[in-house]
Amino acid sequence: MVQNPLSNDQLLTGPPYQFTIQVPNTIASGKYGLTASGITASHQVVDSDPIAIDIERLDSPLQLTTQLSALFMEYPGDGGDLTVYGHFADGSTVDLTYSSLLTYSSDTRAVATVDTNGLVTAIGPGHGNIVITYRGKSIRVPVSVPRPAVIPGTLSMYTSQTHQFTARMPLPPGVDTSVTWSINPALGSIDDTGLYTPPSSLPSWKGLKVTATSVADPTKSASAQVWVFPPVSVTITPPSATLRAGREQDFTAWVANAAGAVTWRVTPAGMGTLQSSTGTDPVTFKPIAIGRYFAPGTIASAQTVTLTATSVNDNTKSASAQIVLAP
Repeated sequence: MVQNPLSNDQLLTGPPYQFTIQVPNTIASGKYGLTASGITASHQVVDSDPIAIDIERLDSPLQLTTQLSALFMEYPGDGGDLTVYGHFADGSTVDLTYSSLLTYSSDTRAVATVDTNGLVTAIGPGHGNIVITYRGKSIRVPVSVPRPAVIPGTLSMYTSQTHQFTARMPLPPGVDTSVTWSINPALGSIDDTGLYTPPSSLPSWKGLKVTATSVADPTKSASAQVWVFPPVSVTITPPSATLRAGREQDFTAWVANAAGAVTWRVTPAGMGTLQSSTGTDPVTFKPIAIGRYFAPGTIASAQTVTLTATSVNDNTKSASAQIVLAP
């Protein structure tokens, strides 16, 4: 009995021991072993040494594809397989992964390497490509290996705020992924969880770096750039005004340590109307917000309206003006 790699057994009862094998055009390319088994007079089964057969398509594919459009490794040392398919003119798709005509290479070996069977191994952080070539056709599969990172990588904040940072340390499974946190310069404080608290006051904006260092591998670390600004403050002029029916008054809001944008609110609502615009302070050349208030057309009795400007950057900061509506 002759066994072939296509699971199509043939039984030969006498010489000449000749046989044929029909190879489907969709069988995966690569080397197969062919073994003949016989039964002796004493009814013992004897196998021949296997014969290697390299099965390959004679035509070239129209296109090469892989089961993954990109490889995203989790840490240096991580591995992943690539399966390569050839799409041919007769409409068939053939697995070419182990074809003797297929070659693999890496264009950035410092990031990842690949062996002759398509096994990709992450080496170090960065980006590269695995190049796959078959009968003159090539495709590239992007491969990425993450770097240690602090998230977010950049941040702007005010002294009245706090922020929770997180760290990503690409380490193998089972390895301690905890980190130690530090700041430089020592501007404020950061706790063991990565919660950063800036100083309560600053004369002007300052920059610092927040760094996370791996406990398991202190050679691995990452930093974030942080900018801390003094508290936002809002002032409004004039602080008060008296208006009769149908009259109008311009109010100007200045915002310190932030962009000049504000939101305006009239209280009680519906008591007059407001038009907002922006401008530039002629002395400091900084942006200002202008609110033009129009008193109601009819005022039956004296009452007070509050006009409030609130910073868009920090909605906890605002300033108000009192408007007396006179009949």
